[in-house]
Amino acid sequence: MARRASVYKKIRAANPAVLTVDAGDFGQLDNPRVPGGWKVTSYAAKTLGEIGCDAWTPGERELLQGPLRLKTLVSDFGVPAVSANIRIDGKRLFKEKLIRNIGGIKVGITGVTGPEVLLSGKEAGVAGDDAAAIWELADPVRTLTPIVASLSKSCDVVVVLAHMAPPEARHLAESVPGIDVLVVGHVPGSGYDGERYADSWVMRTGQRGQLVSRLELTVADRAVTAATAVFEDLTPNLPHEADLQTRIALFDAEIKALREKVRTGG
Repeated sequence: MARRASVYKKIRAANPAVLTVDAGDFGQLDNPRVPGGWKVTSYAAKTLGEIGCDAWTPGERELLQGPLRLKTLVSDFGVPAVSANIRIDGKRLFKEKLIRNIGGIKVGITGVTGPEVLLSGKEAGVAGDDAAAIWELADPVRTLTPIVASLSKSCDVVVVLAHMAPPEARHLAESVPGIDVLVVGHVPGSGYDGERYADSWVMRTGQRGQLVSRLELTVADRAVTAATAVFEDLTPNLPHEADLQTRIALFDAEIKALREKVRTGG
């Protein structure tokens, strides 16, 4: 995460017309055999906040931490969470949409989390029934349709953060008109060749923090006319600031020591 923060800072410094978003699953869930999940999640949220992220939508690895921890994450992140369909007792937890002015382009942002992702997290054996049962995830297509329509009227570009597998994201784009850019989370894979779902340009950002992914858009007459994807590998040789390197090394050592202690029964 620290290395990714360094890269994003340099991108933003070189070009202020950058929108930085996250589509969820940046953390880890607690597991008796592999402890430290919450430590990793909290650390990741704070680091993403330092990047200058503009908006994010939760995935199951954040939701299954439970409402109290999620509230802490929102505070640690210091960045607005946006979601059209996450509720507790019928009430929305986050703003359903945000509008940002990026280099003179008015960008509307919203997000959804697929109901199926909570089931996959629960079946993985890393969360109890209570954590999954608390959340109500309304139908993504039904909840997004009026929000995207509203954003399309007032914005040049509409971005949807979709935390769901690519097949469900494709169905979303085909069912909800007006989505210009779809950022797909939840094991999305990576790779790009002008990928589109219906009329939406798609960014699938890879997994496990291995890439910095950037979608460069050409906008004319309130429409995206072209898109080019850039993927930068996060390798050990990637330049980054010394203070971030020190911080990530110390954090890695702390987590490794905790997990080794559990592994050896110490």
